[in-house]
Amino acid sequence: MHHFWTAQVAADHRARLRSEADDARLVAAAKQGRIDAARLRIRVLDPSDVEHMADLFGSLSWISRYRRFMSPREMSPSMLRYLAAIDHERHEAVGAFDDGRLVGAAHYFRLQEDPTQAEIGAEILDPYQHAGVGTALLRELAELACPRGITHFVANVLAENVAALGLLRASGWPRVSHLDGPVVAVTTAIPVCDP
Repeated sequence: MHHFWTAQVAADHRARLRSEADDARLVAAAKQGRIDAARLRIRVLDPSDVEHMADLFGSLSWISRYRRFMSPREMSPSMLRYLAAIDHERHEAVGAFDDGRLVGAAHYFRLQEDPTQAEIGAEILDPYQHAGVGTALLRELAELACPRGITHFVANVLAENVAALGLLRASGWPRVSHLDGPVVAVTTAIPVCDP
């Protein structure tokens, strides 16, 4: 047991150092203008994008997988099929592409118990985080949701996922949140749906 704990601490330390190095590279790239969310191509995804999604999920760091899916495990085939089963009504998704590679995606899943609400989630490659990609994807999702009668997005986010919470806060949209154990439940009104 002690050996496993020591190995896990070492793995966590290495992952933190890699994350810090990725952050430093991102800052350097942003200063040099290499990562610019405005130059990315954003479009609606569909089931034929499954290979792009598999590549995106496979390229996420373990910490990004953990923060997004609350598990650091690799994407299972059934979860990938679920995320690729986009019907443009109950489940919508948009993606950001850099030179043909999917570098970020955001989804909404309409709630069965209240079709005016949809649960949202996003996954963005580590080097593209904190560069405006999430904001662009969230706004695109909102533009698609409103005509379909969705007026609120809901998200269940790990309290330690400050980037996702910051994204929702930075949107400026009215929101209500409460802590439920390690998860923050957030409901936000989509202002573009206002008459």
